[in-house]
Amino acid sequence: MNQYVRGDFNGLRSRQALWRIVRVLQEHGPQTARNIREMLEFDYKYFIVPAPREMDNLLSKNPRFFYKFGIAKEIGINNHGWDVIVWGLVEKDA
Repeated sequence: MNQYVRGDFNGLRSRQALWRIVRVLQEHGPQTARNIREMLEFDYKYFIVPAPREMDNLLSKNPRFFYKFGIAKEIGINNHGWDVIVWGLVEKDA
């Protein structure tokens, strides 16, 4: 699989955020939006991390880079669960 590089995002809105998200997915594979945000904030030490709604918009409105890989179940504090989308990375064309 060819890897995305920073130059692939030139001319796009939110190119820095898109590049960071793609980098996380390239290194760690498919993840939920919450996991991506936590990795950006704690593992990569970025000070500017997209808000939850912004993250969802970036992932869903850029089908050129991201696709819905599947659904996972998250459990809250009071044992109520909900479904969340697991996002994957679209393979780069050669």
